[in-house]
Amino acid sequence: MNGIVIHHTATTGTDASVEICRAGYAGLPSPLCHGVIDRDGGVHLVGYGRTNHAGAGDPDVLRAVIAEGPLPVDNEATVDGNSQMYGFECINTGAGQDWPEAQVDAMVRAAAAVCRVHGWSER
Repeated sequence: MNGIVIHHTATTGTDASVEICRAGYAGLPSPLCHGVIDRDGGVHLVGYGRTNHAGAGDPDVLRAVIAEGPLPVDNEATVDGNSQMYGFECINTGAGQDWPEAQVDAMVRAAAAVCRVHGWSER
């Protein structure tokens, strides 16, 4: 593993969001992330190993992430980000919905915990 991807779920409701991420849906098999972060700051672990959260990425960007250096222009998508990055899905519609302080705090703490285990910096 080489980094962390944090997305929003484009869903509402904790139980339904956790279930979608745990079970997947037609066209995208489960699990869809390693953890779901709810709006109250709870972290629900739903997957391990490779999960379907990141899609394809640029190999130059991946090398920069590994080196914890400046990110280059993303101009190709040939690396499987799902096998390279931890994924957290945060419950939010993505349509201008606010981000509660408890949820943002949980995002920061979850990412910091993963970084601490791997000895990574904030980069």
